[in-house]
Amino acid sequence: MTRRHGVQIAWVSAAVLIAAGAWALWHFGPDTQRFFPKCVFYEATGYYCPGCGATRCAHHLLHGDVVTAFRFNPLLVLVLPYLAWGLWRQLRRAFGPVDSTPQKFARPWLIWAVFVLVTLYFILRNIPVTPFTYLAPPAS
Repeated sequence: MTRRHGVQIAWVSAAVLIAAGAWALWHFGPDTQRFFPKCVFYEATGYYCPGCGATRCAHHLLHGDVVTAFRFNPLLVLVLPYLAWGLWRQLRRAFGPVDSTPQKFARPWLIWAVFVLVTLYFILRNIPVTPFTYLAPPAS
């Protein structure tokens, strides 16, 4: 088995797991079912992490309700198209024709920009002042 074949098997396996998770999330809402995990960071500290509300956000996105999804985790909704583009590039590289040119998807400045964005989002969504409270997920 070549390395490329192993990468393809890993992508197919990941796709099956993601599809199963999306199916479960679409059929069983995180507000009504208790088997979806709660945020450990929020439970321990009372502060919202950057991922708080992401499960409910994904549930509403799967149902096509972008506005409600945005209320639960605006960062995820805004970053999702970029993540989809990156995923497309990686899949094209894994399953498309062999390309020997190096791919630079994660440039150093981009990694720092994402780090700063997520850190600011983490801080701002925990400030209990009116414009910033819109970044926090609604209580369930």
